[in-house]
Amino acid sequence: MIKLPFYDEIRIDKKDIESWKRTIENLKFGTIPVYFFLNDLEEEMQNKFISLFFDIINENNFNLFFPYPIYIVSSTSKRFGSKDIIFKSKKDLPAFFKKDLQKLKARELDSLKRILLNAERVSNIDEFKKINFIKENAKKQKVLFNLTNEFNFFQNILDETTDEEI
Repeated sequence: MIKLPFYDEIRIDKKDIESWKRTIENLKFGTIPVYFFLNDLEEEMQNKFISLFFDIINENNFNLFFPYPIYIVSSTSKRFGSKDIIFKSKKDLPAFFKKDLQKLKARELDSLKRILLNAERVSNIDEFKKINFIKENAKKQKVLFNLTNEFNFFQNILDETTDEEI
């Protein structure tokens, strides 16, 4: 069965730090949107988990948002830097990956297979190369937009002057 890009919940209810490390390190970052559910833990343990999580993320240079995001659902009141990945409840998570499962039609299934095949090819590329590629293309698209915007401005002036002459 094909895994659709909907949220996958990882419940953290054990108080064993070694099992936390294994869970975080064995997670395939970017293959599917994931959130860690910590509300079953005491607040102190939640803070420890979040600190450990950010330590492992920073140590391994994982990207939390690309290609799929990783979030944390926690009732902790402590702020952890400027990372906007910690939410108070499941309802607060971004709604884009919250979907009701429905049976796919044949065409939709074929399209999904092609998308997943291309996603596997893309995932073989280094994360930093992907981000640099996206940034370079964004810059080129901004330049193109500015050029076409200026062209359209002058084209409108030319159209208005030719309309007045007729």
